[in-house]
Amino acid sequence: MNPEELQAQINEAAALGKEAELKEALRLYKSTFPGKTPTVTGIDPKTGQGWDVEALFGENKNYELGTAGKVGVGAKGVSVLGDILSLATAKGRQEETVDAFKDLSRKSGEATVVDPSAVNLATKNVQDGSASANATLAELLKQGVDPSKAAQISQNINRQNTADLITQLNQYGRQKQTAEEQAKSRANKYDAIATQAGLPIDFFKEGAGIASKAGDLGLGIESLMNPLPTTSARSGMKMEYEDGGSLQTTQGASDHSENPMMVTNKDGSPAVDEEGRQIEVTGKETIIPDWLMEQLIEAAQMGPEELMGVFKDEIIDEERFQA
Repeated sequence: MNPEELQAQINEAAALGKEAELKEALRLYKSTFPGKTPTVTGIDPKTGQGWDVEALFGENKNYELGTAGKVGVGAKGVSVLGDILSLATAKGRQEETVDAFKDLSRKSGEATVVDPSAVNLATKNVQDGSASANATLAELLKQGVDPSKAAQISQNINRQNTADLITQLNQYGRQKQTAEEQAKSRANKYDAIATQAGLPIDFFKEGAGIASKAGDLGLGIESLMNPLPTTSARSGMKMEYEDGGSLQTTQGASDHSENPMMVTNKDGSPAVDEEGRQIEVTGKETIIPDWLMEQLIEAAQMGPEELMGVFKDEIIDEERFQA
């Protein structure tokens, strides 16, 4: 396609107000005939004024947020606001939490009351048993039982009652000690929780987290409003050498079945590779010179970091390449 035919497409798209077709025709003209400048006439139906050629050539496009985007931004904003309010009231909530656990510590530190009824009963049995033993001794003596045997029977009654009392006292003591130890353990547990809850709040760290979330929100909005160029924007891109020549990216769709391109020699004959096969490319493919390809292969053999470094130094940042 020659420049006149492309210019005719540009004039038709501009006259009909077809912005997408106009942009594609301009992009095709610029990539195919880099030394020439097309003309754009007609009126932009959106502005009612002449077409802004610079904007048409630009790769970035601003977008308005849709309903889902607005809801998402609003929800994120509410989340950030909630974090700010939470941090602002954190000290008061901390004090309430500490006081609550200290109160639990005090209440749980009171030992469970152990029932003393068994001890009381055993004590009463000892007291009543002494009188009963004396009565038994008198009755035995009255019946003519040998005094030594009668005394032994009476003593056995007293000893049994005393042993029962000692057993009940020991059991009561162990139960009371266990209750006190359990109460102390519960109190210590709640004291530890209260101490942990009362640790200083790192307001700087919490504030940094909120700032980070707010920053992510801002960057997200920015990416929606000003998205980066898509891969389609690479079609026909050209990186010029300051001393002549260029790295050219082919135009159109990146699909061999839909957009095949044949490389030809100067005389128009098909170019072939070392095995004699005809060289075919498609859209969005950049032609890399052999010296640069050799550097990239060397770097790839050394590792991913080296490859990235060469790609950045030799293509992205190199002054001789001017996008």
